[in-house]
Amino acid sequence: MPKAEKLRRKHHPAPTAEVFTDEEVIALEQDFIDVYLTGDGKINPLKIIWKMYKPFWRGILLSLLFCIIKHSPVWVLPIVTKNIINAVIYLQGDALVSQLVLNIGLIAFLIIMNVPTHMIHIHFHSKVMRKVEAGLRGAMVRKLQQLSITFHKEMQSGRIQSKLMRDVETIQALSDQLFTQIPLMMVTMAVALVTVILNNIVVFLFFLVTVPVAVITVRVFRKGIGKRNAQFRRDMEVSSAGLMDMVEMTQITRAHALENREIKKRTHQLNQVANTGYRLDMVHALFGSCSWASFTLFQVICLAFSSWMAY
Repeated sequence: MPKAEKLRRKHHPAPTAEVFTDEEVIALEQDFIDVYLTGDGKINPLKIIWKMYKPFWRGILLSLLFCIIKHSPVWVLPIVTKNIINAVIYLQGDALVSQLVLNIGLIAFLIIMNVPTHMIHIHFHSKVMRKVEAGLRGAMVRKLQQLSITFHKEMQSGRIQSKLMRDVETIQALSDQLFTQIPLMMVTMAVALVTVILNNIVVFLFFLVTVPVAVITVRVFRKGIGKRNAQFRRDMEVSSAGLMDMVEMTQITRAHALENREIKKRTHQLNQVANTGYRLDMVHALFGSCSWASFTLFQVICLAFSSWMAY
């Protein structure tokens, strides 16, 4: 191959097949705009997300199915461990070997299957999330081009950039929790409860006590977390808008020798964002530690009660 051809291929690689087409994203843009325009005037975030993801429920369900399959070793391993311990204690000879081979083979198979099922899960999950992400940003770009010149004069470009980038990322994170983390957590709880019910109904009653504790914990922290999140989002928008204005006005600032004043002003804004973020992190940390401590304490109580029953 000639040297010139090698250089051309190195700097201009062959185009790869596109997962999404421009026509699909353009169609999504108008659909997302219609979701807001056809509302009843009240903003319901969950209802809006439901409408946005409604055309993609097949992909979401397939993603969730393979996510459950790839996560199955976490649920099966304690059961396999119990079977192996019981087999070693109570069985001998061929029956013992048969139980060991069956249980170890099952968990090994599920662990190996984690790799392909995880890839398939990410294939469906990412395809839906990235398509919605592109559609949301495209809808915002389309709407910005339709708004009046007066709006663009009054709205800081940094705020618009923050909405285009950070707000869409926040929606993605919420969508991931709604369509992956929460269903997976519910399945995990269901498997644990069924396992406990089949083995000991008395121990199951201890798990029921954790339900009101979880509800109370969420209610106590919900207002504070929501308030801190909203404040952090506002401070981020103000900071982003200020930084964008600073970049655009750098030449004028330098011409009037106002560098130190601008540095002091932007440093104060960034410090305010850092303080707000710190308070938000502390609220999240307190919520997480309280949740973990309460559930772990119930596990210890359950362990003590089970030990007493065994004794």
